[in-house]
Amino acid sequence: MTYRGAEFILKNKEKFSHLKRLIVFMNYLSDDIAEKIRSVCPEVISYYQKEIYEDDPEGWGVSY
Repeated sequence: MTYRGAEFILKNKEKFSHLKRLIVFMNYLSDDIAEKIRSVCPEVISYYQKEIYEDDPEGWGVSY
């Protein structure tokens, strides 16, 4: 998931508020967005985010 998916979750927090846990690790979230996602439900697991590389023709890259 990239920031677009995270923005959707943040804009629709009420639809996710019933969750006890949201797991978003190994996605493409910046530290800022990952921090905001932590407000969605009691437990958010968001470690090991990957990076998007600008020089990658498809815009994706892997960094752990």
